Amino acid sequence: MRVVWDDAGVPHLFAANDSDLYRAQGYLVASLRLWQLDFIARAAAGRISEVVGVQALEFDRAQRRKGMGIGAEAASSALMQDPVMAPLLSAYADGVNQYIATLRHRDLPIEYKLLNYTPEAWSPLRSALIQQYMVENLSGWDRDVEDTHARAILGPVLHELIFPARPPGVVPTVPTDSIWPFLPDSLTAPPGYDPRKGYATDAHRSDPTNGSNNWAVHGNRTTSGHALLANDTHLGLNFPPIWIPIQLATPDHGLRVHHPRSLWPDHRAQRTRGLRCDQCTP
Repeated sequence: MRVVWDDAGVPHLFAANDSDLYRAQGYLVASLRLWQLDFIARAAAGRISEVVGVQALEFDRAQRRKGMGIGAEAASSALMQDPVMAPLLSAYADGVNQYIATLRHRDLPIEYKLLNYTPEAWSPLRSALIQQYMVENLSGWDRDVEDTHARAILGPVLHELIFPARPPGVVPTVPTDSIWPFLPDSLTAPPGYDPRKGYATDAHRSDPTNGSNNWAVHGNRTTSGHALLANDTHLGLNFPPIWIPIQLATPDHGLRVHHPRSLWPDHRAQRTRGLRCDQCTP
């Protein structure tokens, strides 16, 4: 295993196999962003009030109502049954935990000392929570609340005429003849609910300006002759930043990425974006 830091402070990881590569990645990312990892996973799971107290209760309740934890559990369960992804996620978690095991109290990031708590052990589930956070962050343009109000006022026929679920000429990503393997839940409105009077104050709404672009360029159109896969995620500025530039390389795979804390390993070098709007429905 070899780690090289270039003059710009970008780490380059070279390993003999994927397991060693992602274990080293977990260790390195934890050494740079441990508190950020932990806090974002807690935020996705609706567990911030455990750290900061009652002022975060409404936020935590909203996260749980959105099903962030349930989504992470489902994703983690499916991934841990995948013969490729399961060992990579486990190796990444091992790397994070190996770094945590080296820390004494005086070595903890200052945020832990200010908030008087300690880091939890990492797991594939916590990586899935980070993925849910990114799904929510990139799931803009939802109009569920507005559509519910409009439909209650206009009625289903007029609402469909003005706001068609499938505008003419639009080809859905999911084929129209697809069979969905689930039955919808039968839910009753809460006592006193009136769709004409707004929505719950703790219901988090996605930023309507969020959006992303991605594109691929064939090697015969690039100077280097190599294919280019890139995207523009339209994310806001954060401190610490959401991205860590990092190169991951084995004899079989090579990838240089600007990844969200490089938490979601995919040795096939795919760039993925979360666009599941129902994920952020209150």
